Amino acid sequence: MEATDMVVVNGYKQNENEKALDILNLPGLEKEAKEIIPTGGFGYISGGSEDEWTLRANRSAFSHK
Repeated sequence: MEATDMVVVNGYKQNENEKALDILNLPGLEKEAKEIIPTGGFGYISGGSEDEWTLRANRSAFSHK
């Protein structure tokens, strides 16, 4: 990703390019996100904190059939 692809919104750098995602499952979404979110931001979003209850709940919700 080039620096020219980034814009500052509310004090945060973000990619100004958007694309449609064909999300089949959470691991697929995570792979797509890892390619476009800066490493520090991705780690913060994808990691859990304390007992990781929310992370487990989110994974369960995406996996629900």
